[in-house]
Amino acid sequence: MISHTGTLFNDGPLRRVVEAAVRARESQGALDLDDEVRRFVRTAGAADSSRWLFPVVTVAALLDHTADLLRSEGAAFFPREFTERLDKARDGVPSGS
Repeated sequence: MISHTGTLFNDGPLRRVVEAAVRARESQGALDLDDEVRRFVRTAGAADSSRWLFPVVTVAALLDHTADLLRSEGAAFFPREFTERLDKARDGVPSGS
């Protein structure tokens, strides 16, 4: 069972950013990760509610915090579904930890 904190990684903006990375990776060059991230930023900023509920700067800070947690706590700290998505996004690229 995933705790309520686990939903932070399996739903919402973190999931969307990691899924964008997976799409870019699996497109074999047809999609560019920078373009996909820019699309996420444009989409997130398109509605007042998303700008208010989860501003892009907060998403960036959450991504930084997630990277710090991966380095300090390891993948076991996160829900399995999230780490599986990260593995797909990395596709064999070392995690740096």
